[in-house]
Amino acid sequence: MTVYAGDEVVPFDQESHDRWVELGIPRQRIHRFGREQNWWGPPGPHGPCGPDSEIFYWTGDGDPEGDPESDERWLEAGNNVFISFELTANGDYRPLGRHNVDTGMGLERLTCVLQGVGSVYDTDLFTAIRRRVEALSTEPDERAERIVCDHLRAAVLLIGDGVRPGNTDQGYVLRRLLRRAIRQGRRLGITGALVRPVGEAVLDRYDTTYPHLRRRRQQILDELEGEEARFGRTLRRGLQEIDRLAERGEGVDGAALFRLFETHGLPPELTVEELRAHGMDVRDWRDGFDRAHREHQDRSRAGSRQRFAGGLADSGSERVVRMHTATHLLGAALRQVLGDHVHQRGSNITEQRLRFDFSHPERLTDEQLARVEEIVNAKVAEELDVRRLELPRAEAERLGAEHEFGAVYPDTVSVYVIGDFSTEFCAGPHVENTREVGGFRILDQQSSGAGVRRIKAVVACPNR
Repeated sequence: MTVYAGDEVVPFDQESHDRWVELGIPRQRIHRFGREQNWWGPPGPHGPCGPDSEIFYWTGDGDPEGDPESDERWLEAGNNVFISFELTANGDYRPLGRHNVDTGMGLERLTCVLQGVGSVYDTDLFTAIRRRVEALSTEPDERAERIVCDHLRAAVLLIGDGVRPGNTDQGYVLRRLLRRAIRQGRRLGITGALVRPVGEAVLDRYDTTYPHLRRRRQQILDELEGEEARFGRTLRRGLQEIDRLAERGEGVDGAALFRLFETHGLPPELTVEELRAHGMDVRDWRDGFDRAHREHQDRSRAGSRQRFAGGLADSGSERVVRMHTATHLLGAALRQVLGDHVHQRGSNITEQRLRFDFSHPERLTDEQLARVEEIVNAKVAEELDVRRLELPRAEAERLGAEHEFGAVYPDTVSVYVIGDFSTEFCAGPHVENTREVGGFRILDQQSSGAGVRRIKAVVACPNR
């Protein structure tokens, strides 16, 4: 055990020391450390704080030796933080009227203790996954192996919860995890498929604990494979560019990292890691990267204002406008039938037909297509009003308005609301009531890339 040693401001934590002794811990196993090890500061410049007492477990062979500060074979299994002081704005420590204990016990570290192993990766939470990675590897590297196991486990669970790889928010975190795991797989000599076989091992280990993973197994594996295929095509070229930068020995700033990100899809964190592996010193890159990213967004936004939104080929045609509204109904119907993972990936509308691309990993069954068509026609028959709102982009996002993946939108956006069935970013034009759409019929479906499906459909003349 470790306890707070005390200083001229806050005294030694005698109470914690004595309680451990009462519980049978030998005095020589209770070590005293200062603020760096055994003090929890306030969440800001001032606020509640206090000493903590940490619990370590010996994972080495033979009798325990040394202390947690000098020997890494001591594994921290948990701690107790005693919130008993308040650091005031003038720098004084004032005793709190009420004391609180914040206990932290890591599940996986406790598993290490109970199973008598020295690492989380040696517990049964990871052993089957590690064996799968080892079977694929030709060049052993423990660090790379652990990254692959950890990142692909996280990726499987994220996809199981509905996250999809993307360039923003949770999707970007997922994409970074997958791409870093794939890169570390190359360090292990894995040049063939990695994410699917390891993903299968993760699912085999966790789908009993999390039954939804079993239901979504194929969808998860398809998403993993799709991202590996997309990244595999660009990784080689990106690494070659990094090698050239390293050979030239040029300084690499945030703007250069953004160019690699924009051109090759290499997350900047991965690029920085690669450059440092080449011995290059990359510092303070984030501001330059963010600035280059913002400039790119401004250029894209300006360009997008010049385009007619919504994929319409002829904004003046009544039939095209009716089919445009039908795409909103189609997207909402697909989400109702297939799930919330469905998002628009593009559209194109002409006099002859509408084409709608959306995220979904597998071919729709005839029954699913029939159900989607039935829902769209039912909403047409309900004669729902179509309303246009102008809202700040952040407010529209809070409303849950659907918008096209990867599209750049201005700070104020146009949102079309169709009854309580569909709410979506769009610049229009649309009909005023769904009865004007007329009959809706799906013509065909096909693949439009990894994890993306395409539906072609038409509208008939409305009943007047």
